[in-house]
Amino acid sequence: MQQPPACLTAGEKVPNFTLPDAAGTLRVFYNELRGGPVILAAFSDLREVQQDGTLRKLSELAPGLADQGAEIFAVATRSVAGQALPFPLFADPQGAALAQLLAAEPPVFPATTAVVPKVCLYALDPNQRVLAAFRQPAPEAQVERALEVLSCWRNAQMQPQILPQGAPVLILPKVLEPALCERLIKLWHDGGHKEGSVSDGTRNVYAPDTKKNLEHVIQDPELSQHISFTMARRIGPELSKVFNFNAPFRFEVHIVLSYEDHRQDFFGIHRDNLRPDSPRMFAASTNLNDDFEGGALYFPEYGPHGYRPPAGGSAVFSCNLLHEARPVTRGQRFAMTSFFCLADKPVDKYPADKRRQMQV
Repeated sequence: MQQPPACLTAGEKVPNFTLPDAAGTLRVFYNELRGGPVILAAFSDLREVQQDGTLRKLSELAPGLADQGAEIFAVATRSVAGQALPFPLFADPQGAALAQLLAAEPPVFPATTAVVPKVCLYALDPNQRVLAAFRQPAPEAQVERALEVLSCWRNAQMQPQILPQGAPVLILPKVLEPALCERLIKLWHDGGHKEGSVSDGTRNVYAPDTKKNLEHVIQDPELSQHISFTMARRIGPELSKVFNFNAPFRFEVHIVLSYEDHRQDFFGIHRDNLRPDSPRMFAASTNLNDDFEGGALYFPEYGPHGYRPPAGGSAVFSCNLLHEARPVTRGQRFAMTSFFCLADKPVDKYPADKRRQMQV
């Protein structure tokens, strides 16, 4: 039986689509974007939407949003010829794009039936990643909530800066949900941890001059698979877009790390794939909390700047890059490391703690 499409959640990228507008002209969604945040509306029944006022509400808001650099797009099973809207309305009579945009959320209880929404509003960041999705009734209230999300996103942005140089590293927010971050931190506390080690090419050894932290290797297969699936959906599209990396990949087992201020924990300058037979391609360092100071990542080949994702966010970079994690100056940093590995390359001969390989 064919599985229904998984619903898009916060942190996931809305797939590109090519659909006709009201005039019948084929338009590519990604080509329409101008670098600002987006409200994307998906409708299964345009006639019903016309009656409940959602289109009217979006039309009223479009000019003000445009003045703020934001855009509105809509997708429906059909468009209405001659209907003047201040934003593009794409027709999807085959339902390929709408199947994912209107995918039902998983039921809270397994015995209940997932309800496919008739309307879904997405608030997207400028990188087409979902900030929030609203599938509940009361479409006009959904519009107000989507606007609130965009307002919060705008208020949280840093002031623009002119940087003379920077490392080729992606900082992606909303990779892991807060509840999952808390679960992983609790697992570190409850599940046992030990001093981190490094590979000397033949075995893993304790080397406090190079690396000092406390690690917990995630052993639970179900949890590992969930993390791998989540990271594949939320980071995989960025590897394709930014690094043109489209090969099948798998993961090594994910590891929760602790860096404490009183221990002066750190991970010195190193690369993650020095051996020519290493299957590792990209590393993801995901912060699980943000109530600490210091502890940023540095890439000395590309300047003096530190990089620190928000809680639940990941720093994603090529395993070829020289990098280090500097000591935490206050508090305790919890992070998770994951490696995107080529699926067709042999398992690393010397994986730390004989880490299992996770296939995506």
